Amino acid sequence: MVRYTKKAQETRLGRTQYFNSLVIGDSTLKRHFLLCATALARARYLDRPAKYGVRRVRSWIEFFRVDRTQFLYLVDLIKGDPVFVSNGPRAQAPVEYQLAVALWRFGHSGTACGYRKIAINFGLSEGSVQRWTCRVILALLNHEADVVKWPDADRRALLETVFEEEYGIPGGCVGVVDGCFIPTARRPAREDFTKFYSHKGRYGFNVAFVCDTSKRIRFAQYGFPGASHDSQVYNHSELNRAPQQLFSPGQWVLADSTFSVGLNCVPLFPHARGEATLPGDKRKFNQACSPARVLIENTFDILKYRWGSLQALPSPLRNRSEEGIASCWIRACVVLHNLFVDSGDWFTHPEPDEIEKSLEQAEKKERQRAVRKLLIQEIAVMDEAPGGEELRERVMRQMQELERRRERE
Repeated sequence: MVRYTKKAQETRLGRTQYFNSLVIGDSTLKRHFLLCATALARARYLDRPAKYGVRRVRSWIEFFRVDRTQFLYLVDLIKGDPVFVSNGPRAQAPVEYQLAVALWRFGHSGTACGYRKIAINFGLSEGSVQRWTCRVILALLNHEADVVKWPDADRRALLETVFEEEYGIPGGCVGVVDGCFIPTARRPAREDFTKFYSHKGRYGFNVAFVCDTSKRIRFAQYGFPGASHDSQVYNHSELNRAPQQLFSPGQWVLADSTFSVGLNCVPLFPHARGEATLPGDKRKFNQACSPARVLIENTFDILKYRWGSLQALPSPLRNRSEEGIASCWIRACVVLHNLFVDSGDWFTHPEPDEIEKSLEQAEKKERQRAVRKLLIQEIAVMDEAPGGEELRERVMRQMQELERRRERE
């Protein structure tokens, strides 16, 4: 015979009486037991340490990749979208519930974001999980034009200054471009599945992104399978086809050595076949551009780490419709990235020593920025926009001039 403590017996008795009230249908009795249970739950944790409050915030971030304030901001942003208006006799679930399910799926990879796992965790049907996710994606994409947009002329001029002062790249750099491979969780179940197979040994999509100095994505070219080359994706974008609408004279984006040289694209110098090392000037140019090139890699890391579903898209690719859903999934994660990229380090909280170290680094960086500004002001800028090779050579000469002036200082 199992023996229970007095507290356990009282708990079992209270639970039995509550279920009896449900069966009887007595609302007064049910309300009485609910009030008692609520009062008991609150009384248990009156002296709980403050560290548990921090853990609850971290749990929000672990589950939904946003804190409570950011979650409520998203609710206010999308709750007025027509997709959340029911067309039938029954009302939809609250926007908060639908958004929570979608954020959970966006922020996790593998089985953690699958239909069945989510349905079990949230007590939903698999069909509801799919419908709620699609609604949130549509609502986020309605704000894509305002969140993921190419900078205007004033902003591009400011980016030129930032790249010059902080990264030592003179001559009109307004962004960094590179291709990002977004893998899928499984092989596409279609006849042309081979075009999704990348040189990295996985199936997925190849997307060309352009970021600025704040790791904000300013441009994205979607719709290309994983077998497409980074340069091929960029060449089909508006940045290459209609540069006069997006660039001012003399402006360009920095790329790695796999891209082709263009009027508005300055790639690093590639190694020739059989060439172990680059000549001195070219090697110095590549090394000087490396700190700025790291910006796009850091952007990819933040995007994929925070929205973990981009490490293995759960969406199947059996037809063109599901391929479109997968592309929209990526676009929605990019919108979320831009909305909260300014929030900084979203997962860890710096210690006081780290804050002091950051302040010292900021002061040192400010002094270096002032020196670079004085040097760059003394360099003449060409009036006409040169050709692709001429543009890269001009930028390299200006960087060499900066290096010589630093040595004389």
